[in-house]
Formats: sequence, C-alpha cells, structure tokens
Amino acid sequence: MSLALPVRWAGLLALAALVGGLAVAVTVLPPGLTTLRRRLTAWGRASVALLLVTSAVELLVRARTMAGGDLGNALRAAPVVLSRTHFGIVWTVRAGALVALLALMGRSGRAALVVASALALGVALTTSLVGHAADHGDLSLPVLIDWLHVAAAATWTGGLFCLTALVLPEASRWPREQLAALALTLFFRAGLVRPGAWVSAELPLPVSAAHALTLLALFAATAQALNSVLPEQGLLHWVFVLCFFWTLWQDHFAPWAVARLLKSLAALFGTAFLLKHVLLGALYGGPSPGLSRRLLGAVLEGVTLGALDAPPFAPATGYVSFLTVALYVLGLALLRPAPGSDDAPRHLLRAWRALPPEERQELRAALDDEA
Repeated sequence: MSLALPVRWAGLLALAALVGGLAVAVTVLPPGLTTLRRRLTAWGRASVALLLVTSAVELLVRARTMAGGDLGNALRAAPVVLSRTHFGIVWTVRAGALVALLALMGRSGRAALVVASALALGVALTTSLVGHAADHGDLSLPVLIDWLHVAAAATWTGGLFCLTALVLPEASRWPREQLAALALTLFFRAGLVRPGAWVSAELPLPVSAAHALTLLALFAATAQALNSVLPEQGLLHWVFVLCFFWTLWQDHFAPWAVARLLKSLAALFGTAFLLKHVLLGALYGGPSPGLSRRLLGAVLEGVTLGALDAPPFAPATGYVSFLTVALYVLGLALLRPAPGSDDAPRHLLRAWRALPPEERQELRAALDDEA
C-alpha cells in the first residue's frame, strides 16, 4: 500500500502534463513551428506512456489489495478485477483512450488535436469515476464537479509547466530590454539617478538633449550587461530572466541607499556571471568534454526534452563578459545623481571628521558666534 500514493501522484502529474500540453497546442501555438510541434509530440507521448505505466501499477495495487498476498496473487486476480469490478471497467476504458491517444500523437491537423484533447478529458473523467465522487453514482453532480476541477487544474498547471519548459525557450529574447527598463526605474527610485536634474524644461534644449543621450547610454549599457550574463536560449534563459525580474521588482519596494544598491547589483550580476560562464561553461564548453560531462548533459537534455540547452562558449567569451560587467558596475559607482554636482559637502564632512576633538569644539564655537 506504500506504493499507492507515489503512483497516484505520478499519474496526476502525467495527466496534467498531457492535458496542459494539448491545451497549449490547441490554443497557443500558431500554425507552423515544426520544431516546437515535435517537442510537444514527444511531451505528449511521454505523458501518455507514464500514464499507461501508472495505470498498470495502480491496477496491480488494487488487485493485491483485494486478493492479498504477493505480486503473483495480484497478477492472477487482475483479470477478475478487470471483468467484475467498477474499477476494472473504468480502467479498461482509460487504457483504451490512452492507446488511442498514443496513436494520435504526431498526427498533423487541427482535427487530430481536437480529438486528442477530447480523449485526454475522457482520461481525466476516469480519474473522477474511480474516486470518492463516484460514491454518489457515475452520473451524479459530485462526479461532474470533480471532473471539472481535475480538468481545470490539469489544464492550468500542465499548461504553465509546458509553456515554461517548451514554448518560452523558443520565444524571442525581448526581456533583456524590459529588464533594462526595470533596472533604470530602480535607479530613479533609489536616487542613483535623479531624472529631473538631467532632463528639465529649465535647462537649455541642447543640454537636455545631451543629458537624455547619457540616460539612453545608461539604458543601453544595462541591456548589454544583462546580455552578457543571460544564457542565449533554452529553459535556462527564462529561469535567469525570472530571477532577475523578481529581484529587480522586489528591490523597488526596499528603502535603498545608493551604496547598498550598488553592492546588491554587483552581487546580482556577479552571481549570474558565475552561473553562466563558470557552471554552464564547465558543463557545455570545451572542444572535447569528458565522459561524465557528456553523460550529465545528456541526462539533463533528456529530462527537459531538449529545453535545457546552452551553446558552447568561445574561450574569450567569459573574459569579455567579466570586463563588461566590471566596467558597468564601475560606471554605476562613478555616476553622479545629477549632472554637474560636486562632492564639496562630502569633502567638508570628511575634513570635519579628521579634526581632533578640541579643534572640532573651537570650530563649532566659531560657527555659533557667526550665527
């Protein structure tokens, strides 16, 4: 009985992957996209195969529960369970639908997708027919509610996972510019740059235009720094994008000082650089990878159906990326919040702190006399 729970959850995950993948294929993907269609076909076949395996194991678990004993008794009792129990009838219908789905996978045309989606929803219905909702009868309101719940949850969770694993890695790499814009708003929010002091109606037009070009250069430098630390393609590209987006978005609501913000940005870009050019470079780079590295890469690509992919880097890529990130962070540290602002107040404060206590008291007394 200890096997029943993990088998049940594996079957539910496979069902979510199947229904969600078909929902993405029917409602999201435009015509064409041959490579992505092939990946979705492999995704669907793997889901159906896992459902067949979990269904067979669940049948043996039910037969063993009814007959008792070991696996041999369960195998001998399986035909009786299939022919004389409600579970067996539903299981037979479920197995037939899964075999039909396996035959439909890879067929071109929207009609095949619609039929496969209907069969997948039928498989979801069999999950409700062997659950507690069926205690009120197969044609009852609890069964309908449970089926709608299972179908909606499978479509939502499986569709999101399918989009993340297969569809988004094939999309364009637009988030780099959006992330750069988000970082620029963070600079404004934290006071690293005061846009009102750079571009203002009080300034002459040529001066404001020159300052606007400087801010545009800051945006381009941010996009290029992001470009150097984000993977070029695959699932890892979107994992990095989501991590950057979440970190930058959360930072908008933190009470930042400029020095702390610079340290945070240096740590963020440094971590991304290490993950891309050290970890991924060690896994995918090099002209002749060793056996262990090839095996690990093959396992990762197989588990993710090819979505976890990274092109090999040239030997100088890491050095160029490091120089880009270092110059970018250094430029941020040297950037003044407003053009033409000087550091005279800071120099006065440093000079004040360097004075002995007696001279501080004399200077304070002299200032009080002047006031």
